[in-house]
Formats: sequence, C-alpha cells, structure tokens
Amino acid sequence: RRRKERARLFLLPRAPCATLPLPSSLAQPSLLAASRPMAFPVEALFTPQQLQGSAKYALGVRLGNWREDDELEALRMKDFLKAKSEGGLYLLQQQAKRDTQLAPAALSPAAAHVSLGATVALRSACCGGALSVALGQLFTGETDRHQVFADAGAVGATARCALTLGAYAPSAASPDDGTLRYGQKLTLAFSPALGARGYLASSRPALVHLGTQLLAKQDVYMLELAEGAAVPYEAAWMVEPADVGARLGSQGQPVPVDAMVCLVHCATHQRLAATHYQQKTDFGLENAVCAHTFVEHKSVRKMHRERTGLPFSSREHTAENEWSFQFGEI
Repeated sequence: RRRKERARLFLLPRAPCATLPLPSSLAQPSLLAASRPMAFPVEALFTPQQLQGSAKYALGVRLGNWREDDELEALRMKDFLKAKSEGGLYLLQQQAKRDTQLAPAALSPAAAHVSLGATVALRSACCGGALSVALGQLFTGETDRHQVFADAGAVGATARCALTLGAYAPSAASPDDGTLRYGQKLTLAFSPALGARGYLASSRPALVHLGTQLLAKQDVYMLELAEGAAVPYEAAWMVEPADVGARLGSQGQPVPVDAMVCLVHCATHQRLAATHYQQKTDFGLENAVCAHTFVEHKSVRKMHRERTGLPFSSREHTAENEWSFQFGEI
C-alpha cells in the first residue's frame, strides 16, 4: 500500500516553483532576458541568509548573504580604480611599453659613404623587414638578452629599429676619418629612447635545440649592458660586400650608402640573416632573425670561376644574409 501511495504522488502533476526576485547587483537586462522558470527548488542555489536578504548582515558575516556580495563588488571596483590610477594594470603596462618602442626616431641623412656615429636602420633583402628589437621578450632563463626580429610592416623609423654605428676597436691600419670601411669591426647600438643601453649581439647556439629559437640557429639579440660596462666581443660585427667576388678587393674601402652588404659576427663568423619564418611578438607576427650563413644548394663550378678570376672556394649566399642601410625616411 505504501508503494502504491508513493507511486500515485510521483505521478501527480507538480505545481511550478515560484521564482524569487534577483538582487540589484545581479539584476541585469541580459540575465533577466535569458532567465526561464526553474525546474527545481530555488532553495538549493542560495543560503537562507541570501534568500532572506536581510540588511542586518554586514561584510563581517561570512555566510554568503547579499550584503557581502555587494561589499565585495565595491571593494573590487576600488582595487581596480587604484591600480588604474597607479598604472598597475597589465593593459596599461603593455601599452606604455609599446608606446616607448614605437616612438618616432630620426635617422641620419644620406651621404656618399656610410659614416661611424650615424643612426640607420637595417633593411632585409629577404623579407623587406627592418631589424627591430622586442623589448621585454627575453630568452628562456635570460635577464639581459632581448629578442630581435625583422618587422616587415614597419612604417617610418621607430626607436625599436634605430641603430647607431660605432667602431668596436679602432685600428691603426684604418684611416681615422669617421668613415665605415669593409672589414672594420663595428658595434650597432640601439636607441637610448628605449630606456636601456643595448647592443646587437649574438652567441654560439646551445648544445640542444631547445635552447635556441624556433629556427634552431645561432641566436641574435639585444644585449642589455649596465652604464659604464665594456662592450663584449659578442657584440662585434664586420661589414663585407654581398658580392662574393668583390670581397677581396674591397677590404679597407669605404662602404657606399646604397650598397648591399652582409654583416658577419666576428666571434663565430656567421652572417646576420632574416628568414621567412614568422614568430609571435608584442607587435604581431614578425620574421625571425638569426646568425647563420645561408648558401645556394647548387654546384660551385670551381673551374669556371677560376677561369674567370673569381674566388672558386666558396658558394654564393642567398638573400637571407643581404642587408642595406636605410637613411632618412624608411
């Protein structure tokens, strides 16, 4: 008999449960428009204190009443406004970092030859991007090595792509006339407007590929140095003509402003290269940069080159290693 009674009660039609009004903190038009009648008792969702909605419950009563929810929302708003006024929000910090790097920079005017102390931009012949630093994007486990990329979408000269040419070690064999010459060791310093003293540098690749970039090549980066610190040899570079046959005869000659050149890392003898591989940065997708000599995969034709008087022991490199100096507007 009891089983029959329970079955009869179960089969009886149930009255719809009454819905309670939402509090002011949750009564939003979007929520009210999407709300539908509940199919289960509302008591299962809230505590008795929340259902009563009494004003006598204060913030100190940690029982989940509506007063506590309102107070917590007000505290979160106060913390947000305080962080916004002090510049502690992540969005504001990223915007300030981007504005510093995207500040306009003035490049030196073009002359007959490239001179030391000039502020230039390096443009890649492979992807057409300007060599730029992504300040704050450090290599794994490093604190002073910021990654560099080739920004193909750069419009105008900015602080992140402006480089100042300087002599690494003055040589007695080279005339001291302030002109950059082929075979001369030089440094490329980034703009002081970035707020850091940095030089374009490179180092040997790690023993495992996980220690390098996506390319698994020799890394190139901006080396951040303290004020007064000596520039290490890993930041020394050398300029040579892009034409392999003209390298021997051009040693010690001035570098023309419109010449296509290769930048050779003095410590590892690898050439600065920009590739078509893209990596994600704070400024979008940009082309990866490394130190590697890319050569053509074809016959060197040694006998033909020897007959014509060209160097016959080296291969021609590809467009990844070719760069040009940009002056004025880019």
